[in-house]
Amino acid sequence: MSDDPEPDEIIYHYCSLDTFVRIVTGKKLWLSNVFCMNDYEEHRWFRRLVRTVEKEMVNAGEVSQDELRKGLIRGDSILEIEDERFSDGLNTWKQVYCVSFSKTGDSLSQWRAYGDGGQGVAIGFRREYLEEVAQKWSPGDTQVVDVLYDDQSQREAARQVVLIAANKWDLLGEDAEKVEQKIGCFWAAVALFRESASHKSPAFAHEEEVRLLYCHSRFMERSPQYRAKGGMLIPYFEIPISPEGQPIREVVCGPTNYFLQNQRFIGDLLQENDYGAGIEVTQSKASYRTA
Repeated sequence: MSDDPEPDEIIYHYCSLDTFVRIVTGKKLWLSNVFCMNDYEEHRWFRRLVRTVEKEMVNAGEVSQDELRKGLIRGDSILEIEDERFSDGLNTWKQVYCVSFSKTGDSLSQWRAYGDGGQGVAIGFRREYLEEVAQKWSPGDTQVVDVLYDDQSQREAARQVVLIAANKWDLLGEDAEKVEQKIGCFWAAVALFRESASHKSPAFAHEEEVRLLYCHSRFMERSPQYRAKGGMLIPYFEIPISPEGQPIREVVCGPTNYFLQNQRFIGDLLQENDYGAGIEVTQSKASYRTA
């Protein structure tokens, strides 16, 4: 499992200068639907692992097909919940939204992929502040999580999902008296989609990603907004940030950013929008030439 975050840990959001201005002046972050992220395997990676681990657990006798059939209501596999589109109303938990950060604020690969080819910035947010905002905005449905890439952590998370599906709550430390009140199908669906958004292929491990995740139900009062990008319609939610909470500690300018000019103006922009003085504005140390 991931290590606990350091006190006052800074995590970085790579973006274009235009997006930076929108965040600072609008005082909001956008949480986009995970199916619209850059990784086309988004969500599928972990679900395939759950299928593999589920078969291994059945073969080892840790769970039985009968337990899965009973817990899942219909079908023999946790993933058949999705094949049935979460019948009995379970499809209402299907939408997961997030905004991404990184533990490193000067990564050449991320400048290329997310920082407008190096012309953008990496905004250094206080993780503790984002965790507080998440709990206030939608308690229980929103959280800040480290994305996991290693096989051991992913397999353990997959095992937990299968145990929930089979109603093995006693093995998860649940009160035995509450076991029969649980419906494996529903809670496995919730766990599956939460976990799917926080596990990715080891090929992305260099990103050291941290996500602010929101699991949306159609029963909730809020509804997503929509924006268009590159021929794709993207559902998203806005989560407010308050300058009074000192959310931003640092801004790193990309390797092809006009740093000498922008350094002063970035500081001015932050002060004029009440984020305060003293926020460090630095230049990337990466060597990168676009032409």
